[in-house]
Amino acid sequence: MQASPGNHKLAAHKILHTLYWLFALLQAKQRHFCIRLKLDFSAQVRAFVASGAASAVIDITPNSTHRPGFAAHGLPLQPLRLHLVRVPLSSGQTEVLATSLLDEAQWPAPAFAALYQKRWRIEEAFRHLKCRLKLEQFGGETPQAIRQEFHAAILLHNLATIAAQDVLAQQAQDAQTHAPNLTHASHLVRLYLPQLLADPASIREIGPLLYDSIAQQIIRRRPDKPTSPRKSNRKKPRHHRAYK
Repeated sequence: MQASPGNHKLAAHKILHTLYWLFALLQAKQRHFCIRLKLDFSAQVRAFVASGAASAVIDITPNSTHRPGFAAHGLPLQPLRLHLVRVPLSSGQTEVLATSLLDEAQWPAPAFAALYQKRWRIEEAFRHLKCRLKLEQFGGETPQAIRQEFHAAILLHNLATIAAQDVLAQQAQDAQTHAPNLTHASHLVRLYLPQLLADPASIREIGPLLYDSIAQQIIRRRPDKPTSPRKSNRKKPRHHRAYK
């Protein structure tokens, strides 16, 4: 995701493994970044979490185990400077962000917490694709069949999103406070899409039906709603191919 605090363009990412070369690569390309780290990413990050500090600037030193990643991207194995930011969540959990913007006075911790939240809509889009549309559950065997299923899922997601956003706009609803049921919208688009492809003029009849059905499934966002912490040992759900 690209965001812009002030006049800087910032790339927001999530990293779950000690990919030190990614920091070096972004810095070599002079790309500012904001990356969420695991709380046990390194000894320095663990010490930062234990300290209770809101932010800190640290130097991380890659070792020989990181050499292959650096060599693969043509990067020198040298120390890197990062700005760590603590983000306390309403659930009581803590997140740690690492950024290349080192000036703690110019870039205070609350600014990064607000920035990283803007990435949530992208996370929601991936969850809809993978969990609701089962993007990773292919029914075909050949590369062509898999490509067709992949692009069909992307098309369905995009059409449902456009239809849902249009309903919000026509009802003058704020997307920050209200959200359509995208799973319901996808079901409706999947239901009517064959007829629309066969007879585009049928949109005059189907359009109002689609609009009314989506409008009935608009919910109010609750950013302060408490959420249960995700279990660390939770397995990713897998569906048998016979149920595609």
